[in-house]
Amino acid sequence: MSGWISVADRLPPSGVPVIAFYRNSAGMNRRIRAEYIAKNTREQSDDIDDLASEYDEETDTFYWPAGWYELVNNWDDYASIAVHEGEVTHWHAMPECPTEVVQAAGHIDLSYMPGQEGADRAAIYRAMIAAAQEPKP
Repeated sequence: MSGWISVADRLPPSGVPVIAFYRNSAGMNRRIRAEYIAKNTREQSDDIDDLASEYDEETDTFYWPAGWYELVNNWDDYASIAVHEGEVTHWHAMPECPTEVVQAAGHIDLSYMPGQEGADRAAIYRAMIAAAQEPKP
């Protein structure tokens, strides 16, 4: 698997979006956009149930449980979901955005996509498609 890194050899830096690979309970291979969160590296927000977090007495802080999280950027309330239907075995760095899309869109700067918080990706993608379909002089 060229370019794929076994989690037995090395984990990605905590919180960095990557492509993760696992086989689900139905035996299907899955490639997902995900991040690995190392123990006690991401504080839990106040609006999350305490059962979904781990408490560290030393720092008096609730943290996300260590593990893999699929990144879902089309929901308003949730940005990630813990991977429970299989065990991630390999990961791969995220590729760069395709330059031909950037050139076709012209005026749209994609340097902050994907993986940056706060961007309205659906609106940006719609604008990219519309710009690509405009007749060129």
